[in-house]
Amino acid sequence: MAAVCAAIVVLSIVLLRTISAPRANTTDAESKRVVSTSQPEDLSTTGKPTALDSKGTGSKVTPPVATPISTASDGSSTTVAVRAPASRQLPVKPAPIKPAPLAPTRTQQPPLRIAPTLTPTPALAASSVELVSDPAGARIEVDGRSDLSCLAPCSLTLNPGRHTLVADSSSGYGAARKIFNVPVSGSVFVSMTRNVGTMLLTSDPSGAQVVIDGKDYGSTPVRARLSAGRHHLSVSDGVRHHDETIQIEADGMYQRSFRW
Repeated sequence: MAAVCAAIVVLSIVLLRTISAPRANTTDAESKRVVSTSQPEDLSTTGKPTALDSKGTGSKVTPPVATPISTASDGSSTTVAVRAPASRQLPVKPAPIKPAPLAPTRTQQPPLRIAPTLTPTPALAASSVELVSDPAGARIEVDGRSDLSCLAPCSLTLNPGRHTLVADSSSGYGAARKIFNVPVSGSVFVSMTRNVGTMLLTSDPSGAQVVIDGKDYGSTPVRARLSAGRHHLSVSDGVRHHDETIQIEADGMYQRSFRW
């Protein structure tokens, strides 16, 4: 029995050493093993392209940085847990904004204005106009048309509207002009001004008889107003006799003196 018990004790010791020996070696080896971590390269200084993250953005991913390992005085090294710093992200450039296409502008047109309907004015018919002159017998011409002329008193058929007339006489009267409207003026009267000149007749001795155009003007000295034109003058003192034709202009002044 003693031998059996001694054998069991020896086996137990051997087994215990066998089991405990590798564990001690592993711990010892792990304690002596130094974990070396290399410092990551800064890509921002080397000019290498920046790695893209999982989202495809341009953020720079910084690998974890290991802190130095402290060594114990007995030569064993202790591994210290390393905490990776937070990754720095570069500012992301916003995507360019494309301008929205401009809607075509519409040219604003002024509203249409409808002109009011005008009622046509009925046309007026031509009217007969009576033309009278003083003195009578003047030749009247309307609107400068020879086909609209007559010797007053007379009448002409004229269209409605504004008209002008000219009256002319050969009996020593000046031309007269007038403006009238048809059908407002149904009758037009034209007064003509006589164109006259003045003749002063004297004789030596005085008292000679003066006759002009068959009309007796009395004895000299004589002042006669004569119409413009030609006249027959006759002067006589009872013994001597003088006849001549004289020309009188409008507003003219003439003087004749006879010595017997």
